[in-house]
Amino acid sequence: MTLPGAGGDSHTYILQNVRPDLYKQPDRFGWSGGYSDAARNLAGEDLVQWVNQRREQGLDLITHSHGGNVAMQSTQVNTGLTVGELILLSCPVHIPKYQPNFGMITKRAVSIRVHLDLVILADRGGQRFSLPQITENMLPVWFDHSASHKPEIWQKYNVPAML
Repeated sequence: MTLPGAGGDSHTYILQNVRPDLYKQPDRFGWSGGYSDAARNLAGEDLVQWVNQRREQGLDLITHSHGGNVAMQSTQVNTGLTVGELILLSCPVHIPKYQPNFGMITKRAVSIRVHLDLVILADRGGQRFSLPQITENMLPVWFDHSASHKPEIWQKYNVPAML
C-alpha cells in the first residue's frame, strides 16, 4: 500500500493505527502535481513504472485529490496497473476522462469525501461518483478538501471502518 507524503501526519497515523503494511520506504511514489491532463497521464504511466520496478503489482493505493485520477489513469495505460484496493480521498470526479479500468482492481474502490468540496468545485469536478463499482462515503464535514486525509477526522468519524 502506498500513500503520498510518506512521513507526514496522515502517513504516520495510517501506518501506526490503520494499515501497518503502508509503504514506508524513502523511494515513495510522487508526481509533479501539475494541473493538467498531460501531467496526470504522465504520472499514471510513471506510477505503473514505479510499481513494476519494485515488483509490487496489486498494491492497495490511498490517494488524495487528483492523485486518485493519476491512480485511475495507471489502470488504463497499455500495461495497466493491477490495484488491490483503490481509496480515493476527495477525488474530483471527471467521468469519462478519469475512471478506473475496474478489471484491474482486484478488491474494491472506495471514495471518501466531504460535502460541497470547494476545491473540487473550483476544479469544475463532480462531487460524487455515480459508478456502482465505487463505494461512496460522505463525511459529515463541509467544504474542507483536506479533511479527508486528516488524522483527527479519521479518528472522529471512524474512517478506517469505511475501508
